[in-house]
Formats: sequence, C-alpha cells, structure tokens
Amino acid sequence: MAAIMVLTAGSTGDFEPFAALSERLGRRGHTVTLAADAGFERLAPEGPVEFTPIRADFQSLVPTPERKRPSLRDEVFPLMRSMLEDSWTVARSKQPEVIVAHQKSLAAPHLAEKLGVPHIRVLTVPMLTPTREFPLPGIIRHNLGAVLNRASYRLVNMLTRPYAGLIRDWRSEGLALAPRENPPAPAKTLYCYSPSLVPTPADWPPDTIATGFWLREDRSDPELLNPDLERFLAAGVPPIYIGFGSSVSPDPAQLGAMVSDAVRQAGIRAVIASGWGALRGVQSNSNTMVIESAPHRSLFPHVVHTLPPLSITEARGRQLPVYSRRVPRSFAPSRATSTSGGLRFTGPGQGPSQCPPRGLPPSDLHRPSRKPAMMATC
Repeated sequence: MAAIMVLTAGSTGDFEPFAALSERLGRRGHTVTLAADAGFERLAPEGPVEFTPIRADFQSLVPTPERKRPSLRDEVFPLMRSMLEDSWTVARSKQPEVIVAHQKSLAAPHLAEKLGVPHIRVLTVPMLTPTREFPLPGIIRHNLGAVLNRASYRLVNMLTRPYAGLIRDWRSEGLALAPRENPPAPAKTLYCYSPSLVPTPADWPPDTIATGFWLREDRSDPELLNPDLERFLAAGVPPIYIGFGSSVSPDPAQLGAMVSDAVRQAGIRAVIASGWGALRGVQSNSNTMVIESAPHRSLFPHVVHTLPPLSITEARGRQLPVYSRRVPRSFAPSRATSTSGGLRFTGPGQGPSQCPPRGLPPSDLHRPSRKPAMMATC
C-alpha cells in the first residue's frame, strides 16, 4: 500500500471531494495524509486518515461588507506563501509516494519534483485541458466555435501568472530548486464530476479523466443541525433552500433585498444560507431562517426545493446531496461558471431551467419544479 498526500485549498466545496477521496483510500489500506486549512478539521473524514492543517484560509480574502478588496501584496501573497511553505512542511515530514492535489493549492508539482514522486492534479471544473467542444469554463460564457474554444484555454496561465515570482522565490528559498518555465507535468489530470452531466470531450488525452463525483459514505453519526434551525423546520411546512456557498456578490445589500422581497412575495418559507457573505440585510422571522451554512446531507431531506447559485464546482459534494435525494432544484447563476454549469445541468434534462442571473422571480419560488433530480454515479 502507498503513502499518499492529499492536498486541497479553497471553500468547503473544494474540501469535500478530497475528504471523500481520502476516506476511501484510507479504508483501502493506504496511509493517507489530508492537508487543508485548519478550518476544515471539523469536517475531516472518519477512519484511518490523518488530517494535517496548513495555512490556506481563502475565506479571509473575501471582500468585507465595506467593499474592501484584499491587497495582493499585503494579504493574498502572504497567504499563498504560507500555504506553499506549510505544504512543503507536510510533504517533507510524511514523504509521500504520490501527491493528489487540488490545482488551487499550487504546490504539488514542485513538491513532487523535489521528492521525485508523481503527482496527480485535480479540479472540479474542466478548466485545465483544452478542447474544441466548449470554451474555458468560468471565463468564457458562450461557445466560440471549435478553434477559438480550444484557444481560450490559454487564458488559464493568466490565472496563476501573478504568483509566478512568488513560486520562483519559494522554489529557490524553500525547496532549493532551480527556476523552470513550466512545472513538471502531472501523471494524470482528474476532474471529479460526472461525464453524464458534462460528456468527456473526444479530443481530451487519455490521461485526463472525468471520474464521476467523489462522495463520502454515509456517516454513522450524521451532522446535527443547529437547534434554532431544527425548531424552524418543525414549526411549519417544509421550506425551500436558497444557498450562496462561497459566492461573493458585488452588492450584498441589494442581493439581500432582492431575495427577501422574492420570498415575501411568493408567500413561502425559506432557509437562506449566506455562505461567505454574498448577501446581507436579510433577517430571520417566522417564515425565513437565515444561517451561514448547514450540513446539506442533514438539511436537504427537510426541504422541498433548493436554489443554489450552481456551478460545476458547487456540484462537487456540496450540492450532491440534492441529486442523491431527488430534491427538486433550480439554478440561479451568480458568475460565469454558474452560467455554464447551470446550462450543462439543465441541458441533458437533469433539472428545470435556470433562473435569470439578474433576477429572482417570485414565481420561481412559489411554484418550484417537482421534476426529480437525477444522480449520476458513473
């Protein structure tokens, strides 16, 4: 059996698939170290998996209610450097034989080069592998045609270019590695979503695989809901769920007013999860419960409809309980990835149409689709 380091960074939706993978690998007898921000320790899997914290608090970079955006020099770069340093500390201590890493974590190819081991890069959105079949998700909203679709993936390098100097310095000072133009190639590229939802492009190389969703096994002791939330659920008819995850709104107050008005006009009960701060100004009352987050596997059996700002990324274990429990849902895209993701989910017939990105019609809340959600297990 192998010693495996699993490395991830980002939101809960970025953590959950890697926790599921770690859990499954551990139960198969591998020695697994799961490295992620300390804030995820409470969500670490049961069983033979060692959770090791690293400094990767991406939520600290979310703009504040005063609309202050983080400074690259004073906030973003120090966080990234801490994440790189801690990742090397873990790898040096555990001496893994293979590294499986979320692309956001940045460190894996360099750690693999230093240790002389293979690494597998993972992402929840098919952004790393050029194809003629669709343009770069998250950046390009519309089909550009085969040639330009494939060319659009050159933009990926722009996402990490700001960190090139930081990574070069860390390679030299922390790893004693010489500079190089491109990091070592991964042994494989894995996308942890179902090809039943986004069919695998015919022009992908054989070492690039859409594996299906990475889901945890049902826990013997399901996570408990907040007592206030439990009382709200028991006090009336089942509500709908409106969740924002790690989405960030350009105007949280305006979005909060829009959601409150839609719920009020529809005359329904709702659980609203604000997540990382997409909206504000919404108050709990007899028909509305405002929370930051809740365990979906425990909450969703008690709701009649879900309205997440869906993207492929949010479908990766955060929203999968919707599909596995056949809870009807709609999509209210809040960014480019959400738009393309929502179209992918509605296109094959897995769900109802998207809500308009710039509006939340009360009619969509009042008459939620009863079309059952499909679960693609692949």
